[in-house]
Amino acid sequence: MFRYFQAADVFLFPSNEDIYGHVINEALSQGVPVISTNKVNSANKLIKNGENGYLLEELRGPLFVDAIQKLLNANSIGSCIKTAKENTIEKMTNRHVEMINEVMEK
Repeated sequence: MFRYFQAADVFLFPSNEDIYGHVINEALSQGVPVISTNKVNSANKLIKNGENGYLLEELRGPLFVDAIQKLLNANSIGSCIKTAKENTIEKMTNRHVEMINEVMEK
């Protein structure tokens, strides 16, 4: 799958609902900027508009076309990889353990 990401210029995630969507972090880890709807939790957490992708209400219309054009003309590889490195499975697991411990202490 990572071969496909490496061949891509932009990753589009047009979901209308997704609990998390790990595929966004996977695309970012390969330096591929992501355009997603704002209905995906991971997109809301990981995507920084104009830096490593775009969050849109829907993936159609002039805003969608504009986002693709901007990303094709930008060099966002470094920002994508930086975001992925800040959100590894180990870091996410540690955060979950911290949250569980916080609840248990109450």
